[in-house]
Amino acid sequence: MFEDDFEMRRQRVAPDVDATLRLQQISTMLISEGSNGAIYHHVLDAAIELMSADMGSMQVFDPERGELRLLAERGFHPESATYWQWVRLNSGSTCGMALSAGCRVIVPDIEAHEAIVGTADLDAYRRSEIRAVQSTPLVARSGRLLGMISTHWRKPHRPTERELRPLDVLARQAADLIERNEVEAALRESREQFRWLAAIVQSSDDAIISKDLNGIITSWNKGAERLFGYSAEDTIGKSITILIPPERLHEEHTILGRIRGGNRIEHYETVRRRKDGSLIDISLTISPVRDAEGNVVGASKIARDITERKKELELLQRQADLLDQSHDAIFTWKIGGGIVYWSKGAERLYEYTAEEAIGRVSHELLRTRSPIALQEVESQIAREGSWYGELTHTTRHGRTVVVESRHVRVEYSGEIYALETNRDVTERKAHEQYVHLLTREVNHRAKNMLSVVDAMARQTAAKSPEDFVKRFSERIHALSASHDLLIRNEWKGVDIEDLVRAQLALFASLIDSRIAVRGPRLRLKAGSAQAIGLALHELATNAGKYGALSTNNGRVDIWWQAAADMFTMSWTENDGPPVVAPTRQGFGSTVISTMAKHSLSGEVAIYYARSGLMWQLTCPAANALEPQEREPNQDKSRSS
Repeated sequence: MFEDDFEMRRQRVAPDVDATLRLQQISTMLISEGSNGAIYHHVLDAAIELMSADMGSMQVFDPERGELRLLAERGFHPESATYWQWVRLNSGSTCGMALSAGCRVIVPDIEAHEAIVGTADLDAYRRSEIRAVQSTPLVARSGRLLGMISTHWRKPHRPTERELRPLDVLARQAADLIERNEVEAALRESREQFRWLAAIVQSSDDAIISKDLNGIITSWNKGAERLFGYSAEDTIGKSITILIPPERLHEEHTILGRIRGGNRIEHYETVRRRKDGSLIDISLTISPVRDAEGNVVGASKIARDITERKKELELLQRQADLLDQSHDAIFTWKIGGGIVYWSKGAERLYEYTAEEAIGRVSHELLRTRSPIALQEVESQIAREGSWYGELTHTTRHGRTVVVESRHVRVEYSGEIYALETNRDVTERKAHEQYVHLLTREVNHRAKNMLSVVDAMARQTAAKSPEDFVKRFSERIHALSASHDLLIRNEWKGVDIEDLVRAQLALFASLIDSRIAVRGPRLRLKAGSAQAIGLALHELATNAGKYGALSTNNGRVDIWWQAAADMFTMSWTENDGPPVVAPTRQGFGSTVISTMAKHSLSGEVAIYYARSGLMWQLTCPAANALEPQEREPNQDKSRSS
């Protein structure tokens, strides 16, 4: 009886003893085998054995993806293993449910579980002939989720609390294993990074130095040896002031003050002293060094020799100063890129500052217009080294300028640039166009004048051959008077009163007494001045021979105005001999009655009243007057 009771007790405790022994074995393996990949399978085999399961799986949690990744599995169908390689939070598997719930999930029969029925996970379970499953989270001692361990049965099954207790102990060991592996991986990565960092520091061309907050040097790389001439043995443990000229010692106090405040110092340019006593220009970048608690304990500095660069910059600055003295617009741009230099001359011409221009694409900034495409210009610069031509640009304020442009290819640091020099020829081009236009106009007017002279000669000779020379000469002088006025005004029009006085030069003493000249200040076009000038000459000649100016009492009233876009001019004689209409049409009559009419597309009226002749011209103001003179209010008049 006693023996039977003992045997029953032995059988009851035997599973616990076996589980304890198995857990001890796993602990021993964890210590002896370390963190190799096979240990995960040993842990998984132990879990399957402890739970009397048919198969199992072990997963690690990826915090970046928020998913479980399969580490090891036993008994899965290959397609199921592939499907569960990654498990999301919202999946239909028990490990996904445990991931979501944050605690163990047991499903005694997957075929009867509502959350699994109808999912792709159910298909994966069926392929592996899984009917029951439990999933237990693996949690770090800090409470952070590390992974999942699951066991599976081919038949419906609910594990007891007694079976789950050793599994929880195993889960703790598995969690420790995963956490230890993560720490070791991080340490390996840190050591690797440290080795790479040390190699980079030692191989750097720049001087890399560290010091404590008292300015004592704690590290010194090969670059520092090359730059300053001191070896590491010469400097480590000594003050950084061995590198600082006496007149610059105050800089170290300022630098250490900023480092103690946690500030980073970048591109600090200064002068330091080498072992041989020579001075070099350097650029410093200094960063605070912190301990594990975040306290500033020192500084790391990178020193770069900029002596040659400063010489180059000084040379470039002198060259830039010379370029800035030029009146031409000079700038440099990268082929296919933006502007990198912009002179004072460019600022003056284009009205953009250097800050506004640098970095911009020049042909877009200046809205370049060229006879050939910009791509062809760039291609020619790259191929032949230069380009010369004429360009039209637009300034910042919308002014159009024409420039003679010269592009020269410049290579620097493997890149191709164009040095562009532009000379403003806007005024010269305008003058050339004006001269060309004036030449054409003179040619046109000369032909017209010759036609008029030819007509005058023919008419004068035909009607009065006896005094041909005298009459013809007078008419030539009248035409010349109009031309003199036009030339003095550069063929830009003639003031009407000036024209009237020029044609009445023989009667100048009678103006203001017997000849009245009245009308607003208006300017006649060149063509209309010739026609009206000849008409006034013939009117004055006739008045002196036969009309109001042939006696001592006669008067002439000359008047003009511009109103309602029409120009009107009249010649009225009074108190002279009785007037009769001519019986024949001579050159003078032709000029008076038709020449002005035909030249100005207007109407001419002539009245032969007994009191004196009256002549009136009416035409569109646009045909007779310069545009700037056709003001809406022409009420200010002059009279003589």
